[in-house]
Amino acid sequence: MLVEVYVDESVSKTNEPQVITCAGYAFWSVQAQRFARDARKDLERLGLPYFHQTDCANAQGHYEGWALADCLLAQRLLRENIKRRSIFGFGVSINVRDYERIVGSGRVIPTPYSNCLAGCMVAVTLLYDSMLSPTVHLLSL
Repeated sequence: MLVEVYVDESVSKTNEPQVITCAGYAFWSVQAQRFARDARKDLERLGLPYFHQTDCANAQGHYEGWALADCLLAQRLLRENIKRRSIFGFGVSINVRDYERIVGSGRVIPTPYSNCLAGCMVAVTLLYDSMLSPTVHLLSL
């Protein structure tokens, strides 16, 4: 069966420690299509072009002037859709200073971001494999 993943990234806004996080959810392909369909319906219902958690939590951007109850509804609809459709969630975070200390700051590739994203793909592979086999495979990066 084909697995599709939705991944997003976030970089801490503070200077110390700067952390890059990539996280997302895995779906069976048919459930990914249903997730997208349901998300579009929810966005239309809410009058939004897309969902953005940071803006929703702070009532800014497309959420400016929204009542708290409306923000909570938007979050709940998205959470319920994710729970209903996803197989599992995953995430990887990298402390940029620690990464540069270990790998070296002059290196262009792999960047902390690309390594973070690669870590997500490893996590998806391991989680998927563990669903198909009773043996859990561990890999240290």
